[in-house]
Amino acid sequence: MWKEVEPFYPDQTAGLPKTSESRGTESILNALILAWNDAPSGKLSPDARLALDNMWALQFKSGEMSGSWAWLQFHNAPWEGDSQYYGTVLAAIAIGSAPGRRCRGGSCR
Repeated sequence: MWKEVEPFYPDQTAGLPKTSESRGTESILNALILAWNDAPSGKLSPDARLALDNMWALQFKSGEMSGSWAWLQFHNAPWEGDSQYYGTVLAAIAIGSAPGRRCRGGSCR
C-alpha cells in the first residue's frame, strides 16, 4: 500500500520537506525490518522485495547527498546530527541482510 498511504509526516501538516524526509525514513525502516524478518528463512518475501525496491527508488542519484536517502530532521541537535548518514547505514544493513539478493548500482535481483 506504499502508493496509497500518506507519509507519516506530510508537508501539509509538518512543513517542507517533511514528505520527502518521511518517505525516505519510512522506506529504509520498512526494508530493514522486512529483510531482517526474512533472513532466517534464507528467502526474500515479495513484501521485502517491494520494500527494497521502494527504498532504492528514493535514493538520491546526484548532488551533495548522492547515494544517501532523505531522513527525518527535527532540528534536535546533537541527537540528530548527520541523521541522513545514520539512515544510509541502516539502508546498507537492510541490503546486506536481504537473503538471496544481489544488489548493484541501485537495483537488486
